[in-house]
Amino acid sequence: MKLSTRLTAFVLVFSMVFSLTSCTGSIKEYDKDSFVSALKEKLELGDEDIVISRNEGDINNFPEADIVVTNYEDAAVLAYFCDDESGAKRVFDEYYSEFNDTFNQSNMFKGNYIAESDDNSGCIVINGDMSGVSLFGTRFAIGKLHGGVYYSGSMIVMVIPASEEGFDSVGEVIKALGFKDA
Repeated sequence: MKLSTRLTAFVLVFSMVFSLTSCTGSIKEYDKDSFVSALKEKLELGDEDIVISRNEGDINNFPEADIVVTNYEDAAVLAYFCDDESGAKRVFDEYYSEFNDTFNQSNMFKGNYIAESDDNSGCIVINGDMSGVSLFGTRFAIGKLHGGVYYSGSMIVMVIPASEEGFDSVGEVIKALGFKDA
């Protein structure tokens, strides 16, 4: 009887720990070079399609970072590889707080979303319909909305629609990069 009780307790504790770590701890983390390689290999983008720059100093609320920007069909991809993890955490925490404070205040959102955060990773992913919503600083008057912000370590990646037709393209980028989708 004691063995059965211990085994049951072990299974329950293991399941709980696994489910907690599988949420935010599973955000795929890239560095600048591996991210650029993934864009080229998985999305078949060329060097001419990818812009790499450097943010020196705290500009537009982003700390010093290497920045990778590209478009894939109708999706915009912006990746920040911060010099220190605390800067990335601060930026993501601001997005997370703003999202929790403002998203779906009118209960008009129809669809799925994920909003998760822990000490060194997190994501906010939206996949649904809601006119007039702001998504990560960009206002969308259209109804269909699909996008995500992914944070892990010193990395922040944003995948947002570049146009009204970007709904499906965003999903393709999220899948290709191995991120969670709502």
